[in-house]
Amino acid sequence: MKITKISVTNQIWFIYMNYGNWNNIQIVDSDWVQQSVCPQVFISGNAKTVSDDGYGFLLWTYILRDSNVPLEITEANGNGGQIIFMCKRLHLLIVFTGGNYNRRDIVNNYFTAIKDYILPAIKKRVSNEYQVMSV
Repeated sequence: MKITKISVTNQIWFIYMNYGNWNNIQIVDSDWVQQSVCPQVFISGNAKTVSDDGYGFLLWTYILRDSNVPLEITEANGNGGQIIFMCKRLHLLIVFTGGNYNRRDIVNNYFTAIKDYILPAIKKRVSNEYQVMSV
């Protein structure tokens, strides 16, 4: 069995997407998962969101401005371009790895890649409107 940082990261976030459940086993309490993505602190919204950004248990939450479909987003952001982007509605998990540690002069514009390339590609594949999936 080969375990990598990426595979562990993906497994953890798939557990989050399934409210703490992995292969029909409750690994993390579903109430705790819900609370961890509920904003504990609010920060004024910005151009990318339709709501105030929130900060849960080390996770950013916001509703993305895109189309007429509100997309609830949960993100984890780390040093050097380490980003995890999750949208439960689309069953979408995007993991960016980077190595620009402590380099504030390098712009890691992951959000442009998601908004301008990844989400439109998903939208195009599902008849110009996002396919709503249930968890």
